[in-house]
Amino acid sequence: MSDIWTRAQGLALRLPGAGKRSVRVVHYHETGEFIATACVNVPTGSGVVECAAATGRTWEDALEALEARLKGIG
Repeated sequence: MSDIWTRAQGLALRLPGAGKRSVRVVHYHETGEFIATACVNVPTGSGVVECAAATGRTWEDALEALEARLKGIG
């Protein structure tokens, strides 16, 4: 598990903008899908300036799809 998280966190650095980066996975109960996001949060705490997201049937699938999306940035 830590390998895919580590790769996603490293690739989140490719997102433009200044601020803290975060990688999250949530389970959307209505569809059963998992949603993985990588975001750059504004330092003032006023929101997100950049974000990439992907979905999958499992949390691993969602993170792998996010990894592929982040590789296409930059």
